[in-house]
Amino acid sequence: LLSLRRVLEMICKDKGATGRDLEKKIDNLIAKKVFPPMIEDACWIIRQTGNEAAHADEIKVYTYDIEQVIGYVATIIDYLYSLPYRVEKMKTKIKERKESNKKEGESK
Repeated sequence: LLSLRRVLEMICKDKGATGRDLEKKIDNLIAKKVFPPMIEDACWIIRQTGNEAAHADEIKVYTYDIEQVIGYVATIIDYLYSLPYRVEKMKTKIKERKESNKKEGESK
């Protein structure tokens, strides 16, 4: 969980977040619309569970919780890095197809 929190910190740094701590950096990315509002709650969970993991002797950590946090981090990574690539690729294909269809229509 602590490592997953660290991944979130690295994402904030990569996206140019400003702020004195992780909470402020997340707020900054939400304000800049890098993160959609729904991601705020996922970030809060990642941040809190990471903080708890730093003091693991005081809490009980369940596998289910870890799997959920992994999923939230994966969703953030997908949203910020994978989805834009996939959307742009599909958009380009559609534009190329439309252009090809237009040319075929003009040549008939």
